[in-house]
Amino acid sequence: MRHCAGLVAVVSTISMLALPAADVLRSRDQGAFWEALLFLRGRVRAILVDPADPRQIYVGAERLPRGHGFGTTGVVYHSADGGLTWTFAALAGARPPVVSLAADPLVPHGVLAGTSGAVFASSDRGATWQLLGGPLPPARVVAIAADPFSPARLYVATSGARAFVLAGRAKGDR
Repeated sequence: MRHCAGLVAVVSTISMLALPAADVLRSRDQGAFWEALLFLRGRVRAILVDPADPRQIYVGAERLPRGHGFGTTGVVYHSADGGLTWTFAALAGARPPVVSLAADPLVPHGVLAGTSGAVFASSDRGATWQLLGGPLPPARVVAIAADPFSPARLYVATSGARAFVLAGRAKGDR
């Protein structure tokens, strides 16, 4: 058995594996066989399979520029058909990579994305993004979770071992 480091998302009998070297793979047989779904020019940093609809897959990444340019852009790739086709959208003004993804419990088809010092929200399955709340300290947002008793409150964890609360969101805020 070969060891590989990556991100894993499992919904029902479908397993998704995102390798940091820019590949997204899928298994429908508990890992006996893997098929390639997406190859990126960059690095995969986060993966989310919509628990309500496993055909909806999101991949957070840092996208490298074409040619020999410098810098990366934070992007989210989205598949509405289980990984057969993909679209992507850059986050508004976000240069750092997208390092965390979460479903937004306040908005049907809503997705949350964490970058360095910011959380972005999409209400249209990742086609467009808006900055959510105020800026955070310049550390990567490694996890986003909604309070199960008050979904308008988000808990945000950063790579600097700090936690923050984004509160006061209302259904339909965007």
